[in-house]
Amino acid sequence: MAGNAMGFRLVNYLFEHPLTNIQLVAGGMNCAYVTASKLVAKFAELGILSEMTGQRRNRRYLFAPYMMIFAEISAPPGETEEKVSRKARKAPVEKAK
Repeated sequence: MAGNAMGFRLVNYLFEHPLTNIQLVAGGMNCAYVTASKLVAKFAELGILSEMTGQRRNRRYLFAPYMMIFAEISAPPGETEEKVSRKARKAPVEKAK
């Protein structure tokens, strides 16, 4: 049950912070870094989060399904979902404070 509760907390956190990293998740959810890392890894495995940097360290994750809502609203007519998704992943990223 505790794992499920943490998963629900992460989903709520992601709606407020759709672009994040493990350190921000740990701080925002007030949990251990290892816990945040496992949750983020599981969400990435399920396709809920998309890793954006391709690096082994300092990875940033995008809550892509949520961001797709906004990309579809603002997409020009005729653009496919795949094209919009690629644009969302390539959007400029602000550094986390």
